[in-house]
Amino acid sequence: MMNEQTLLKLARLAVPGIETMKERKSDRLDFHEVYVTSLANAIRAAYDLGRRDAEEAKRR
Repeated sequence: MMNEQTLLKLARLAVPGIETMKERKSDRLDFHEVYVTSLANAIRAAYDLGRRDAEEAKRR
């Protein structure tokens, strides 16, 4: 199961300077410029984590 720390690690793949996943009610802090390739890498990593979790759950 994905926890907050794992989610932050995945977000940092797309936006290396991101500090938190919490809303801070500031456009400057809450909106980040993201390159398409960085976003694609983060999505792939999330997919791989989900797939591994599902495979582990099947083995239990």
